[in-house]
Amino acid sequence: MSDAKDRPGKNEVTLGRDGIIRMYYRGRQTAEGIRALSEEGDTLVEQLQEKGSPILIMVDLGDLGAFGESELAAWRRLMATRTYDRMAIIRLNPALRVVLHFMVKMANRQDRVEAFEDEASALKWLNE
Repeated sequence: MSDAKDRPGKNEVTLGRDGIIRMYYRGRQTAEGIRALSEEGDTLVEQLQEKGSPILIMVDLGDLGAFGESELAAWRRLMATRTYDRMAIIRLNPALRVVLHFMVKMANRQDRVEAFEDEASALKWLNE
């Protein structure tokens, strides 16, 4: 049986009753899959903007699978070009924390993006 992280990507984005957009990256990633998820997220962002609500995003990387350079480039563009007030990233391994730090710094969004071990800590920060 193959590991869940080696399965084809099955990403998902939802808007919770709490007004937080949740993005789940699951399985092996492709640049096309990342772009598709960000476009779905943009629709939810527009809904929140129409209501005058803050744009709060939680990204769950706990089931993230394999990815390469083109996927990193897609994430870098997403970080730098998307509209959000705060983005909490949860359940990422130590190597991904280093990559995240670099991407956030390059996007000049250090004050808007944080990494957390768990959802409860992320929710607390998002709702400050």
